[in-house]
Amino acid sequence: MVELREGDRIQIVSNKVGQPTRAGVVDRVLEEDPVRVEVTWDDGSTTEFIPAGGNVRLVHSRD
Repeated sequence: MVELREGDRIQIVSNKVGQPTRAGVVDRVLEEDPVRVEVTWDDGSTTEFIPAGGNVRLVHSRD
């Protein structure tokens, strides 16, 4: 599992056929174990997200 931090840009690859890839920025790390983050997606929506199944790709780290 990728360690996520505030400001990191991520992509979520769906495991469902036909579902588009989502991208956004981690706003807050809410929990570390298990990882739970708040993400603002490129479409402007904000959700809490729990990465699972290796579907998260770190696109750009804030560091």
